[in-house]
Amino acid sequence: MPPLRLQNPAISRGTREIIHRLLHKDPKDRFGSASDVRQALLALPEPGSEPEEPEPSAKAIPVSEPPVVTDNIPQPTWQSSAEPEVELNLPVGQGSQQASVPRLAIALGSVLAISMLAAIVLWLFTLNPATVSTASAPMVPDLRGQSEAVAVSTIDSLGLSPSVIEEVSGEFDEGLVIRTEPGPGLRVAQGERVRVFVSAGADQIQLPDVINQPVEEARAQLTELGLGLTEDRLDYSPNIPEGTVLRMSPEPGTQLNPGDPVSLTVSNGLVLVPDVRGITVGEANPLLSGPDIQLTVRLQPDTSCQGQVVQSQSLAPGEHPQRSEITLTYCAGFDPANPFAPEVGDG
Repeated sequence: MPPLRLQNPAISRGTREIIHRLLHKDPKDRFGSASDVRQALLALPEPGSEPEEPEPSAKAIPVSEPPVVTDNIPQPTWQSSAEPEVELNLPVGQGSQQASVPRLAIALGSVLAISMLAAIVLWLFTLNPATVSTASAPMVPDLRGQSEAVAVSTIDSLGLSPSVIEEVSGEFDEGLVIRTEPGPGLRVAQGERVRVFVSAGADQIQLPDVINQPVEEARAQLTELGLGLTEDRLDYSPNIPEGTVLRMSPEPGTQLNPGDPVSLTVSNGLVLVPDVRGITVGEANPLLSGPDIQLTVRLQPDTSCQGQVVQSQSLAPGEHPQRSEITLTYCAGFDPANPFAPEVGDG
């Protein structure tokens, strides 16, 4: 390209040097990166601060020579002083004469160069800062455990684009940030999307019914579902075998979160025998043989006393194995004052 000073003397020397370096034939003599070009442009002195240069000689711009119009003879262009001059001795014919440098070509070259410079400047000043300097890009903070609103506001303030994604989590409460992608400490370009994974709460678990199951099997089933277990409670049962689940809390069918505790009440294989001495045999017999204790009751009458009151019992009050046998000794003597008193077992 012809020297810019010959086309537009108003272009400063620093600007001309940048343009010529951009257009150098050998790539290794050009700028190494867009950042280098930007720095060179920013380093240009203010207009008017450069020393004035002598005006280009009149010989360099043939202003008095009229434009040359040719038919099919190529127009000569500017020739570097480093190359030997070549004289074109063309025959003079109709519509043709010896060629000279046309001013139109110079004007077009000047417009092209200025347009190219303007495009480069515009591109450099609108570059995304992340492409100019990685260190100036915003860094994603650690937002784990923060609320969704705080996380979105923080990412917006950094010039990034938050994208909220809900995810089931048993570790974080509903509405709290589980993680971000990209993760904390990474730098991303302005406007880039940051995915914010927010806890939607844990998947709820429907509590199965493990009543009447062996306690070991019940505990294994609940543990596999991800539920927590408290220490088993033991209780009396008249007929459920020892080590079998009697009750559970919460009730079967309850919706629980992973890790929620479940309490099991387990049969100890015993019954609690009460003290029935002093009450009538008619009251003691159904109490001991009824559904809550289910003992086998045997009656032993004592004719030395009257009133059908239980005098003694073969099993002491307290814990005894299920379905044990108990003998009650009661007063069965005749009472002359009440000859019509019913015998034991009568209606």
